[in-house]
Amino acid sequence: MIKNGACARIYLWCPNHSGHRLSYARYIAEAALCSGIDVILLISSSARTSAEFDVHLRAIEPRISVRTGLTLKRALEMKRSDSDSRLIIPDGDVHMVELACGTRTLAGVSVLLMRANVGAGLRAMAVGFVKRILGLVIGFRGGSIRVLVSALSSGSRCEVQDPVAVSNDLQTGFRRSIASTREPRLFWFGILGSVTTRKNVVTTLRAARELDRPVGLLVAGSIEPQVLQQLQTENTQKVDLEIVDEVLSHCDLDGIIKYSVDCVVLAHSNEGPSGLFGKCAALGTQTLAAGAISLQKDASLWPDGSMWVSLTVADLRDGMERALARSAPEPVSVCDPMTFGRTMIGCNV
Repeated sequence: MIKNGACARIYLWCPNHSGHRLSYARYIAEAALCSGIDVILLISSSARTSAEFDVHLRAIEPRISVRTGLTLKRALEMKRSDSDSRLIIPDGDVHMVELACGTRTLAGVSVLLMRANVGAGLRAMAVGFVKRILGLVIGFRGGSIRVLVSALSSGSRCEVQDPVAVSNDLQTGFRRSIASTREPRLFWFGILGSVTTRKNVVTTLRAARELDRPVGLLVAGSIEPQVLQQLQTENTQKVDLEIVDEVLSHCDLDGIIKYSVDCVVLAHSNEGPSGLFGKCAALGTQTLAAGAISLQKDASLWPDGSMWVSLTVADLRDGMERALARSAPEPVSVCDPMTFGRTMIGCNV
């Protein structure tokens, strides 16, 4: 049964499967299925056989249709030939130019911008200005745009909060019981998820080396080869470095955040909401944010559990010193995936 006058089916175009992008596709798909809406997932051939697909979408694959190798132009053609449908693009930032310039009408097309805030400086201002112009063009041609904001943000009419899914079985996910099995127990910092150079692992490690006491640093998730190479050449004196290079399931990631680390470091060079920030808030694990202005805003929304510093070794070290002295924060309420998904498919929530 289709609810709230929504369309009969949605096309989900997700050409990039890196990081946790496919989790957004899953949240949208599950909300659609719960509303009686058919789901056609449009992804790349490599995504279909990826570890990310296994983690985020394999469980619902029998309930949806999956097609591979389609361009955005073809996805738009499919939507236009199907009047009772909607095309949703969960990672729309890099496709704004093609959307604004490639077709006359975008009626029934919904775009999620994940990085609307592109930081400070003249270049960032220019990019932001271009994005706003492109957004106006997309809206003029009938498309709709939602901007992803922090899980703790109140959100305006055109914004949608970053959804947070927390596993119901955290103990099962607690495979990496690192922080609780060492004696004397160290304070553990963590860099988790999709670990690329933009997460500044080496800078974080160097800051940890300058602390007055030994600490642990857990780097866990899908780790970029360049990052692994950098870590092999770094001095780890005074830091117990643990590396887990694998795509983490939701259960594993949540268990690590809850039980294996005392503070998650979000030292990002790029702008945009952090899904890990929302998970930490929901699970009651403090965060140390650095670099991105968007993370500075996120940290200000949760002063009991997060702080922001500049992205330098000295400032990160000072932030770590403060984190060592803080107690674990209380969990807070965040946006759930179903609310996010229903917003994206156009159902009333």
